[in-house]
Amino acid sequence: MKNRTLRWLSTALMLVALPAFGQLSGTYTIDASGSGTSNYTTFAAATTALSTSGVSGPVIFNVASGTYTEQVTIPAYTGTSTTNTVTFQANPSNTTAATVTYSPASSSTNWTIRLDGTSNVTIKGLVITTGGTSYGRLIDTYGANTNISLIDNTLTGAAGTSTSSYFAGIYYSYSSTTEAKGNWTITGNTISNVS
Repeated sequence: MKNRTLRWLSTALMLVALPAFGQLSGTYTIDASGSGTSNYTTFAAATTALSTSGVSGPVIFNVASGTYTEQVTIPAYTGTSTTNTVTFQANPSNTTAATVTYSPASSSTNWTIRLDGTSNVTIKGLVITTGGTSYGRLIDTYGANTNISLIDNTLTGAAGTSTSSYFAGIYYSYSSTTEAKGNWTITGNTISNVS
């Protein structure tokens, strides 16, 4: 009896000591030079926080001016809905562009931004580019993505006169596991040098 009580007590103490992650809600920044609890220095840090914590209200990430050299994957997040949306947007106070760029080295990593089975996500006002020479998709969709908005972005590829889908501005390939669902809004974007 004594051992059982001690085991129960030690388990209870461990659970109390574990950190609790609050769900995200409100406005945050993505700024490589920023600091504080509401700032993430990379897109990867922001998307990890979303994956770890989920959302309990609308979430906006204002992206500071600068170039973010990283491959961004936006997966499904707990708590998103048509009300609890997630927005990645150029900070309205920016005086220069917020640019995301990546140089894929193979067909299996061929994207700068991938929508990976996500829902209720907006990407707005960003410059999305590639440094790839053999591969250079800018936005890739994978899995069932629902209610996506791509608004006022500048998508600049590296394709020249290529007709290969490896250089698509927005790549969508339908299969039984890859679908566009719900309402998609693609408006105000400037797309150049893509196949």
